[in-house]
Formats: sequence, structure tokens, C-alpha cells
Amino acid sequence: MKQTKFNKNWIAVIPAVILYDPKLTDKDKIVYSVISNLTHEKGYCWASNAYIADLLSCAPLTISRSVSNLNKRGYVKNSVEKNKEGTLRKIYLGLSNLNNGVIKNDKRVSQKSITNNITNNIVDNNINNISNELLCWINQEYKRKFSILNKNKLKQRLKTFGIEKIKTAVANAYADEYHIKNNFKYLTPEYFLRSDENLDKWLNVKKEKNERTTSKFKKPTASSYAENISKELGW
Repeated sequence: MKQTKFNKNWIAVIPAVILYDPKLTDKDKIVYSVISNLTHEKGYCWASNAYIADLLSCAPLTISRSVSNLNKRGYVKNSVEKNKEGTLRKIYLGLSNLNNGVIKNDKRVSQKSITNNITNNIVDNNINNISNELLCWINQEYKRKFSILNKNKLKQRLKTFGIEKIKTAVANAYADEYHIKNNFKYLTPEYFLRSDENLDKWLNVKKEKNERTTSKFKKPTASSYAENISKELGW
């Protein structure tokens, strides 16, 4: 490509609706990206066909055809204005058409909807991954064969606890004597994800057990030891 006086660092962008439009040639799409790039300075593309042709190393007639095709498709709008030097062509981007889908009957989608859809997809993918992780962990760690987990309830529990605390609660429940005697038949994913209170109970049960154990086997002090000996000897 020839070096020209144009030396800007703006990014040339091709919107998806243009990129996938079957009625545009590859050259049309590249020409649009150049027009889009050149609108940054003044809000419109001031370049002539010859100027753009010089940038893309092609004939001005090729540029003229592409601009005409883009204009027909509503992606650009040409405006010719008179000035002291004669006439000046200005090319404006047809922004109102960029959100229109190329598929028949496709509805215009707002930027907010697009952002929400992307966010929801990310969240859904994360929940799927965490769900699979939790199921695999329970099945491998405790020799279970669960295949279903309520993802909506998992999403609710994750807001409060996070995956590591959920695993801790599960581990505490599996270590409980009652559930060991009952062969863990009540410890299903549904049981753990039923409510925040249920998980909170199993998060605290080990702590309470440790406190009782510590209290029961509290190391005797010198005075308490002497008192115990006195009682045993009847002093």
C-alpha cells in the first residue's frame, strides 16, 4: 500500500451487520471501514474517491461503485455542498441502519439488551461450570452418582457463600454421625441447596462441635488439679 499524507491511528471498524451482509463485496466492506475511520476528524468522510483509492491501491471507479452500493444499502449517506472552490462531497455514516439485522424480520436490538445478553451468557456459563464442578466433587469424594443439580438454587446460594463454603458445608454434613449411620441417603444436592439457613447450619456445626470438645477436654490448671486431688482423697 502506498504511503499517503493520511497518518492517523484511529481504528477502522466494520460493524457485524455490514460484515455479514451478503449483498456487499469484500471491497465494499473495506471501503466502509476507511470511510468510518475518516469520519473521526470532522464527523463525516471528506475524502474523494481518488484519495480512498490511493489508500487501498485500487482504481477510483472501484471506490465509486462501493460507495454507491453502501449508499443503496443505507450504510452511508452522500451529501454534496457548494463552496468557494466548487463542490465538496461529504459521506456520513448511516448509523440508524447499523442496528438493523440482515435476517428478514429481525428486530432492532438496543445496546442495553446486547450488554444484558452478554452478561447473562457469561453468568450462565459460570453456573454450568460450577454446577459440574460441584457434582463431580461430591460424586468423587463421597462415591455418589448424582447427575442433576438445581442451577437456579445454586446461583442463589453462591451469592451468599461461594463455592468453597458450600463444599465445606457438604464435607461437615458427610462427617456427621447421624448421616453416616443412615448411609448419607438424605445428603442430596437438593438438600444442601434448599436454603441459605441449611448451608449455614452445616458451616457452623463443626465449629460448635470443636467448641464443645475444647470445653470438655480443657487443660486443667494447677489449682483445679489440686482441688480434684483433694476431692478424691476426701480432704
